[in-house]
Amino acid sequence: MNNIFKNKTVLILGATGSIGKEICKQLSQYECKIIVIGSNLKSIQNTKNIIKDGIAEIETLKCNLNIKKDVLNLMNLLKTKYKVNVLINCAGIFINSPIDKTSPKIIEESFNVNIKSPFMIIREAIKNMKKNKWGRIVNLGSSSSYNGFNDSSVYCSTKHAILGFTRAIHNELKSFNIRCYCISPSSTKGKMGKSTKNQDYDTFLDPHDVAKYIIFTISFDSNLMNEEVLLNRMFIK
Repeated sequence: MNNIFKNKTVLILGATGSIGKEICKQLSQYECKIIVIGSNLKSIQNTKNIIKDGIAEIETLKCNLNIKKDVLNLMNLLKTKYKVNVLINCAGIFINSPIDKTSPKIIEESFNVNIKSPFMIIREAIKNMKKNKWGRIVNLGSSSSYNGFNDSSVYCSTKHAILGFTRAIHNELKSFNIRCYCISPSSTKGKMGKSTKNQDYDTFLDPHDVAKYIIFTISFDSNLMNEEVLLNRMFIK
């Protein structure tokens, strides 16, 4: 398989979460440039420390996807500085709340982080991809992209939206040789996984495996295309 990441610029939203951090770690072994995006400076530095011994060039940027000013700043950098070839969107917040106890503030924040801001950032990033007639966009979905679960109506809504968004842009952008993927893991170990109720955490997916699968899937540069993947657990408790 060709090394498609060589000399490419890879922007990773949500790079400080369990899956995003593992993707950074594995991609750091390629000759590429990784732009680490997160909402917390301490977490960003932690991710950078983990991947600093790789061969990739690393840049970091604080961007809270719930803050309009941060998002506009990143979009401006995509116009003026970062010519992104691969964008991997791992950003997301998970809320456990019955619908009648879900505040308007939580609804707005969830949609901002999980779909609205990634939409706007991807909208800007594809301009360089279209110009080069090559690109990769990965949106991290969830089993909640396909199902509805108790006390998670706002999260399920945003993840259904990210699936529909990715399906649409795949069809729209494939003529420009831009491949768009929605990869949807079941419950995964990490901070978000620990907030999941009524499930056995020990059965959750390993972020290392999810990251490895994502990198493998987007590495094909032939006519083979797996645009939509649901990563289930073998055993669920």
